[in-house]
Amino acid sequence: MPEEFEEIKSRHNALVKEIRAALRRGELSDRGLLPFEGPLLLREAFKSRIAVDSLLVDDVSLLDPGVRRWLREQRTRLFRVSPDLMTALADTETPAGILGLVHLPSWSLEALLSEKRGVFLVLVQLQDPGNMGTIIRSAEAFGVTAILTTRETVSPFNPKAVRASAGSIFRIPIFQGFKEPELLETFKAHRIATVAASLQAQQSIETHPLHPPLALYIGREAAGLPESTLAACQCQVRIPMNESVQSLNVAIATGILLYEIRRHEKTN
Repeated sequence: MPEEFEEIKSRHNALVKEIRAALRRGELSDRGLLPFEGPLLLREAFKSRIAVDSLLVDDVSLLDPGVRRWLREQRTRLFRVSPDLMTALADTETPAGILGLVHLPSWSLEALLSEKRGVFLVLVQLQDPGNMGTIIRSAEAFGVTAILTTRETVSPFNPKAVRASAGSIFRIPIFQGFKEPELLETFKAHRIATVAASLQAQQSIETHPLHPPLALYIGREAAGLPESTLAACQCQVRIPMNESVQSLNVAIATGILLYEIRRHEKTN
């Protein structure tokens, strides 16, 4: 076993407890660190130059030399655990042999709200972590300035959401736990238009182009946005679809809307 890897044998180890508690809660750890799992997310952290606080592996050969050198350079705490302990810790049924804790970048919401061409994605009462992660991925792909979630929305730090984001969670600003009225007031104060996605909207995203700065509101799977939110937003838009299809998956719909916003911006 390489000298730089310290061995952890006990499930009662403080780091093991920290990672396990964060994964079970689906939130950041008590130190404010994000747990991640698997080589794909480790490579994304490496690509994004995210600070890795600590890394657990059950097989040192899973780390390629470049990543291993980078981890040593940033003084990541490196540990080796048994496959049984990795299985007990991991959130997935078939663990990939790598678990870690990372420091997410620090973002200023006030500074982001001042961006002249800002696009803000507001998620209201979304429940499925897989949808959350896919939306985070789409948000990065289409240049969203920041994601904001209201209360009763699934955590973007849920391990399933983190995996579904495929590393985008390391790079896009995310802010949690807002009350809807205060968020609406914040956008109003910064002269950011509020737009609600609704199946019942009269205006189509195709014929009613949206121009930043704006905040796009997306609601809960199946139920959509609350009536109070729809009424409070300055306008509502829908995606034009064949009448035989009643609705789209919320993550797919969000991706289409974000694409259309950016497409209209580039052509005007």
